[in-house]
This record gives sequence, structure tokens and C-alpha cells, in this order.
Amino acid sequence: MTRDSDFKSRIRARMAETGENYTRARSRLLAQTPAAQQAETHPAAEAYHRPSPEPHSEASSEVRAAARFRDRTLRAFTREGRVTAIPMRRRQRVVVLLEIMQAFDPAESYREPEVNCILRAAVLDPVAADHATLRRELVDYGYLERRDGIYRVNRVAPVRYGSEAQETSHLEDAWFAALAATDR
Repeated sequence: MTRDSDFKSRIRARMAETGENYTRARSRLLAQTPAAQQAETHPAAEAYHRPSPEPHSEASSEVRAAARFRDRTLRAFTREGRVTAIPMRRRQRVVVLLEIMQAFDPAESYREPEVNCILRAAVLDPVAADHATLRRELVDYGYLERRDGIYRVNRVAPVRYGSEAQETSHLEDAWFAALAATDR
């Protein structure tokens, strides 16, 4: 939920124009908004990479809450910088999957054995890790794209609708915004 009344007005106008519900209209507007402007419009988007917000900003409590959630999730599901388990809840799963994505170089293309090697290094117990499931999750969530057996980091944020958008958008927006910043 955003606190920016101008953005809410734009959402409501889109709802009236298209007949979409609030969540769908919001996610469509965010998809049309450039990444830098999304960070301004949706302050929690910066939470993924900015754990210490300005102390008196309007969005600081929202950003701090998102950063605390990310940190708490990583403490629960990682040890020694490696993943110990993949959470069942979508919001926590997104945090862990995005943490795994840190191991991939956006400029590189990977074959399946290379992806398996990266996943083995990212998971604490490689014997218990199911690399096929992790690869599938990364592709299904839209973080990796697979074409002709070649995997690449997806540079475009996936479009989410409904509860999926509410649970994941601020985490993904921040990650894709950081990815876009590395391209410059």
C-alpha cells in the first residue's frame, strides 16, 4: 500500500477507466513506470538494498519494516551466507530466491551445468538441495529466463497480479531497480 496520494489518484483513475481492481491497476501502473520513478512512487521498493532509511521521512517506517522482514527471513533461512531451506510462504521465498540470484552475473549466459554449480555453491547442504526445483523456481518467478538450454538473468521485472503483487512487488522492484542501476 502506498502513501502517495497522487499515485493513489492515478490508480483510482485507471480503475474507473479500465474496470480493473485496485491491485491490478496498481501493478499495471508500476509496470509502466520507469524503475527510478517507481522508487520515488513506491518508497518501500528501496528496502531490499537500503536497511537504514532516513530517520524522519514519511516512508521510513514502511522501508524499515520491509528491511526488517528481509533481514529476519535471511536469518531464518540462511547460515554462513548460504541457503539452508526454501520457505513455503511466497513472500519469504522471494527474499531467498533473490538472495540466490546475487550469485548470478547479469552479463553472463549460463548452461544448465553452470547453473547447477552456482546453486550448489548457494545452498548449504548440496546433497539435500534439489537443483531442478530451484532452477524451475527461478525461471517460474521470472528471475532467470531459459531459451534453448541457455539461462540468463531476466532484466525485466515480471508482472504480478493480485495477492502475488502485494506480497512480492516491493522486494522485486528493489532488486530489478538495483539490476538496472548496474547497467549504467
